Amino acid sequence: MRIVHYIEHLRFEDGGPVRAVIDLTEALAAKGHQLTVLAHDIKDAPVQWASDDALPTAHLLPKPARGPWLAPSQLVSARKLIAEADVLHTHGIWVPAAAQMASVARSVRTPYVISIRGMLDDWCMDQRALKKKLYLSLMGRRFLNNAAMIHLTAQAELDQAKKHFSAPTTVIPNLMSLDPFEPLPGTAAAENRFAELLSPGVPVLLFLSRIHYKKGIESLLEASASLSAKGVDHRVLIAGTGEEDYVRTLHTKRDSINARDAHFIGHITGADKVSLYQLADLMVLPTSQENFGFVFFEALAAGTAVLTTKGVDTWPELEASGGGFILPDSDADKLAQRIEQLITDRTALQAAGDKGRAWMFEHMNPARLVERFEHLYQSAAG
Repeated sequence: MRIVHYIEHLRFEDGGPVRAVIDLTEALAAKGHQLTVLAHDIKDAPVQWASDDALPTAHLLPKPARGPWLAPSQLVSARKLIAEADVLHTHGIWVPAAAQMASVARSVRTPYVISIRGMLDDWCMDQRALKKKLYLSLMGRRFLNNAAMIHLTAQAELDQAKKHFSAPTTVIPNLMSLDPFEPLPGTAAAENRFAELLSPGVPVLLFLSRIHYKKGIESLLEASASLSAKGVDHRVLIAGTGEEDYVRTLHTKRDSINARDAHFIGHITGADKVSLYQLADLMVLPTSQENFGFVFFEALAAGTAVLTTKGVDTWPELEASGGGFILPDSDADKLAQRIEQLITDRTALQAAGDKGRAWMFEHMNPARLVERFEHLYQSAAG
């Protein structure tokens, strides 16, 4: 099949959707399909894509010339590629250019699929609610309702989103490559890189995500301060980047509440990231909202248990894995209590991580998931 994907940017700092598009398109290309990814910034498209015809093609689109809108002249190359495709797959709904791509697809009679990416979750809809309702009424519902299929990554996401559209739906977890996790690289790289922050025998709590106000970092800092005040040995490593002003407020908060065991370590990638997952006793992300949450599944694939909240659409799956522990919300006192309980028995915590890793390789097997996406595209095109 000829499949075209549209995502606003191929930039890893934009989070999980970029990883989802890259891993999915590469898996589909490996099955013999012809993949093209349209984006306005392709700086993080894998370099090998440019030289290997068997891999996806990244096609650079012009940036919108009229506010968030593409001018008709800027849609010419996209129109040709969409017209030649069997199906268009767009990612996200709040970018007007995505609705424009869908409009092009309708005009050339190419069916399209939309991955919502958590953008219709209740928490998300409460943010700038009036603006989003206006967008839906003006163009968003037409964009959604005319889709051949709406793709969601978890049942909990579907349960929240379905009231906003009438198009057919399917639930398929994000496909993620497990190659970086088999074999695992070991903890040496992370131990060497962060040696000055670690102490022998002291449990390590890892936060790894985009630094954003919804992620619950304030609660984690408060929990760490509480644990330190009680004499509970631990280290919190906060890996990620975010807006500079917000990061500064977090540093100020850490110092003001004496969360002396919490450390900001910046953006971590590649084998160092997998090594850091392995090093951690527990991945902690007390978020208010998360759609799929690649970092949770990466941690499980590395054999590390995770602690999060019911704000994550995939919390039932994480809990079912045996490696996920779920809190109702990001309350700092409850978070501190649960962390203390879990790190008291590090052997049991590692056993939970081992269960999660085994679950990942059984239930998140990319070879099985790519077949489900193939069926999705065949159904949409059919």
